[in-house]
Amino acid sequence: MPGVVVPGVIDAGRGGKFGVMSSPTSPLTLEDRIQLADRMDQIIESSDRGWTVPLMEGYFMALATAPDAVIPDEWMEEAIPADVLEPDVTEALTKDVLRLYSDVLAAFADPTSEWLPLYAYTDEFDTVHTALGFAHGMEAHAGELWDAYCTDRPKIVKPILKTASIDLSDEGINKRTFANAEKELFASIYQVYVDLAPVRGQTIVTAPITAEATPGRNEPCPCGSGKKYKNCHGRG
Repeated sequence: MPGVVVPGVIDAGRGGKFGVMSSPTSPLTLEDRIQLADRMDQIIESSDRGWTVPLMEGYFMALATAPDAVIPDEWMEEAIPADVLEPDVTEALTKDVLRLYSDVLAAFADPTSEWLPLYAYTDEFDTVHTALGFAHGMEAHAGELWDAYCTDRPKIVKPILKTASIDLSDEGINKRTFANAEKELFASIYQVYVDLAPVRGQTIVTAPITAEATPGRNEPCPCGSGKKYKNCHGRG
């Protein structure tokens, strides 16, 4: 996949402190992602440092979208505050975060992937972290390209920027604030990925994800089962 590190495990002997991707690993299950999210939330609460898993996912989507490869050294120390953790805790977290990184890159590289961001299964507030992570990653690794794209395609980036601007400390926000974010955010991010494929030297022969293709977690599953999406085809 031009422009990103090939999904897989980490070869610690290459590509900096955290290495580069080599052979494939098993993806994280939804339960794995939720457990990783809980661990990171606890670390952030106690140290006021580190990234939430939804923010990581947004950032990794940006790395998949950006034109140049980015090695984990460039973001890992910001994501995991190793200096306030025991070495064994840092090692375990690093392995899982690198697996998550691989999963996101693999999902974007595979047009048939059914992977969805964690916010599709958890809390609508997590959409804000995902949007912030994507915007942060694009600004850090494709700043001029991102600025130009935002100017040229304002309707595409609107769900991303609007969601990223939500103040989670505002007592006035409620579920209605996120009415469109759950359906539109991932579709918008993927559209950016598709649009910037030529910059990465790619040709993507697939229709981009649409808002309709990614229903809200509490909406009826489009398969017609009568169940909510999160309890049917949205499970993973």
